[in-house]
Amino acid sequence: MPDNKEFFRYILVGCFNTLVGSIIIIYLSYVGLLPELSNFFGCFFVIFISYFLNRKYTFRSETNYKKNFTKFILSMLIAYILNLFTFEFSYRILNFNLYLSQIYAVLVYTFTGYFLSKKWVF
Repeated sequence: MPDNKEFFRYILVGCFNTLVGSIIIIYLSYVGLLPELSNFFGCFFVIFISYFLNRKYTFRSETNYKKNFTKFILSMLIAYILNLFTFEFSYRILNFNLYLSQIYAVLVYTFTGYFLSKKWVF
């Protein structure tokens, strides 16, 4: 069971990151960038915001910056791969709406990122 205050902080950071990432993804898709590239740029930008906010605010970690930043990048890479798989499956295979597919993918990314951050990174 997660610490309630920590989990709440993670949700706040996640909401902020999801909002920023989604705005980037939707805007880039709207202006004609391939959906996969829009998704990549949205996730890539948010990784850095997420690391600093989660390290200091959510988990209040004092661990070695170099060690846990590398772990964080690896965990976000795993989350991104699952995000991309979810997007490809829902958009390309199931033919779901582009924006609905992006929402599903963002949710997978968010929950995977929390689990890996809590259990492995911080």
